[in-house]
Amino acid sequence: METINQAKVFVPVYEIFPDVRSDFETFKRLLLDLSRTDTLFWCARLNLIVSSSLDWDHKRRQEFGLQQFLTNEEIERVNIFVQKHRGAQNVGIFFRGQLLELIRWVILYCRDHPDDGNTFEDPKVRRKFAQVVLIAGDIWQKRVFKDNFSLNEGIDIARERALGTIRKSVEASELSPDISKSIGRGWIFLKIISVAIMGSLRKTFYLQLDSL
Repeated sequence: METINQAKVFVPVYEIFPDVRSDFETFKRLLLDLSRTDTLFWCARLNLIVSSSLDWDHKRRQEFGLQQFLTNEEIERVNIFVQKHRGAQNVGIFFRGQLLELIRWVILYCRDHPDDGNTFEDPKVRRKFAQVVLIAGDIWQKRVFKDNFSLNEGIDIARERALGTIRKSVEASELSPDISKSIGRGWIFLKIISVAIMGSLRKTFYLQLDSL
């Protein structure tokens, strides 16, 4: 099982696509060129690869997306960025929070094209998808982090804000738990709650009897 290092550097869109701006107008324009169902399918597939409990290490998960959507020249730019940031295990290109962010905007702005089902066979479409994925990562970071690490209101308030932000960040980048463990934990939690509720009901019942 892979040991996960949660502290990763995410790749900005301009590192791979120097001519693409990371602003909302560019993001929206690129989205409108994508077919909705095809795009949602690839968001879901990528999310499954990068966040499920497959027996793949972080590097292999990221390489899957790179090979699907980037040219050799663009992959080489990723490799240069990786070398500057201490190796592949410390760098993320695709991550769960980013893909879920993109799904929200795809539902709002995209429509199914007449050739939906085959649109991602076009390399130009796949590259546009890669661009919107990376910009979605920037949008996610701005929404989650905002100015939550600012010390303007004092260290105590900054700590309170930062705690939730850090937890949200970890949640968006970690692997999903094993499904059998999740079901088991849910069952145990349900039993605990059930016992507590039944105990409370019995206590209320006996109190009512005493008052008769």
